[in-house]
Amino acid sequence: METDRYASSWGSGPLIVACALITGCADYAEEPREGWCGHPPAGPGLAEAPPRATELLAGPTIDPASIQCPMDLQDSVPFVRRHTIGYMAEPEFGGFDENCVPLRDLQGRYGGVGLTYTPLTVAMYGLARYGDMLFGSTPAEIPEPCRDPAEAVTAQAEWLRGNALVRSYRGVEHWAFPYDFPNPQGELEAPWTSGYAQGVAAPLFIAAWCVSDDPRWLDAATKSLRNLVVPVDDGGVATWVTEEAAWFEESVTPGAHSSRSLNGQLATVAGVHAVAEWTGAPDVARLRDVGFAAVSREIETFDAGFISLYTKWAVDHPLIAPRLDYNRFHVSLLSWMHSVTGDPRALGMALRFARYDDPLRTLRTADGEDVDFTRHLVFDPPWSAPTPAVLEVDHALLPRVSGFVLWSERPGERPTDVELQLSMDGASWSSSRLPWDGDCNDFRGAVTPTWAKRARVVLHGPPSVGLRGFGLLRDRGHPTGVANWLIHGAYNRPAMAFTDEGWAYNRISSVVFDLDGAFDAGLRIELTGLRGEVLPTLARSDDSVDFEPLGAAPVRTGETVTWELPTVDFEYLRFVLDTPSAPAAEHRLFLGPPGP
Repeated sequence: METDRYASSWGSGPLIVACALITGCADYAEEPREGWCGHPPAGPGLAEAPPRATELLAGPTIDPASIQCPMDLQDSVPFVRRHTIGYMAEPEFGGFDENCVPLRDLQGRYGGVGLTYTPLTVAMYGLARYGDMLFGSTPAEIPEPCRDPAEAVTAQAEWLRGNALVRSYRGVEHWAFPYDFPNPQGELEAPWTSGYAQGVAAPLFIAAWCVSDDPRWLDAATKSLRNLVVPVDDGGVATWVTEEAAWFEESVTPGAHSSRSLNGQLATVAGVHAVAEWTGAPDVARLRDVGFAAVSREIETFDAGFISLYTKWAVDHPLIAPRLDYNRFHVSLLSWMHSVTGDPRALGMALRFARYDDPLRTLRTADGEDVDFTRHLVFDPPWSAPTPAVLEVDHALLPRVSGFVLWSERPGERPTDVELQLSMDGASWSSSRLPWDGDCNDFRGAVTPTWAKRARVVLHGPPSVGLRGFGLLRDRGHPTGVANWLIHGAYNRPAMAFTDEGWAYNRISSVVFDLDGAFDAGLRIELTGLRGEVLPTLARSDDSVDFEPLGAAPVRTGETVTWELPTVDFEYLRFVLDTPSAPAAEHRLFLGPPGP
């Protein structure tokens, strides 16, 4: 056990790989840059840790007699691997050491770190090996000395315990798992710590107890969880924003600004939730709840208007989700939060973020050039064009456009005026021209809500203008869907149900569609590839909280089932399928106007 010094083998796992995609994501000590009018810096939190922190620090109280070890990892530890199938094929997998602890090959990152251990990777791998044990199978590529999954679980726990830094806060011991090399992209000096790593390590220690009955691992889980309670400036990862709400910072050092990483927060909370479920410890459940409370009170502020925010602030500006899979991860995380808490705002924000990358629109420049926006949703590097620069949007369905959002971080190339043109047929256009406040990097313009199949955004100003991001605001007629977090795929999203391709749904599925007024003239629901006698259940709701049976009779012809609704006087449609039917690739769901 390392005390008062940092071991030389700490490294970076998936957490810092994510940060590396964004320049400077971890340099929180720099003063915030001015000019972000719609996204002010995140607050620093309470000056002193509240009584709730002291109460939680006294625990957690984990009673071995109350532990219910999971029998599978299907949804026991959200957002980590459930097994190690394919693990060794990952690009940065660097082999195992003599104790069967995995390394990452970061030679191409962070100044050429090379092979190194990483706390988050070690914890995640340990849980995946626990899944191997429950699944009853170890992939053939795992080398012979490391094949026993129970031994692998305890080996990862031993590594974390041996490399933990022992700290004390208000006389109570807690453990941190720091990273000891700098991140050149983020200008973050070592050592730094991660709430994400702490949150995943805790259930690994419970898994180690489940395979060994060794009381050391319950003690390790307790001390790992305590670090989530301790304020950042005192060596923990917590930013307490109210007496009952705390952000678990994804990567920090003492004195850091709070970055409010959405995926880091909810993935950390998911690890705490797993421990709460397995142990039945009320104080662990309370720790989970203060994490949920922090997200709930600020959830809408993660909306950039065209994609979700990765962090509210880091370095000197807010950070948008750098790739679509991050935005989709946010959708899955919020879907999971809704499944645990029932908070309708979590589902509402999941639906809003899902709209930002659905397949119901195309975007191009006026001369037909693809600006690589339909896939990535962000201009990175920023897109520049001579004025007047024009972007065109075509919609597959008819939305009501109420405004637009633009980001431009280059004052010398910032538009002076923005014109929004809307049309139903591409021949007759309405136009609204608004000035851009020259003191703002972000711009949000509202127009009279107008139903439009096509839109043009014309940028006026200096000889060349540039954008970092762009989005149309559509307040009606833009349907989408959010599936249960286990099946909301990175590429096969429920919104595909509104296209000719359809949504390839699983044999066990649950999805909520927000129809958003797009089918006032009626709706046809069609399922194909359905085998067996069990039919899906469909329910309707006006508020996404109280659902009642749809009330329309299905018509089945072979493996196809259809519902025809002549009128749609509700907002939300819930689809649930639970059948031991054929593989998911043979199942398709389509939603659209009534058939002929």
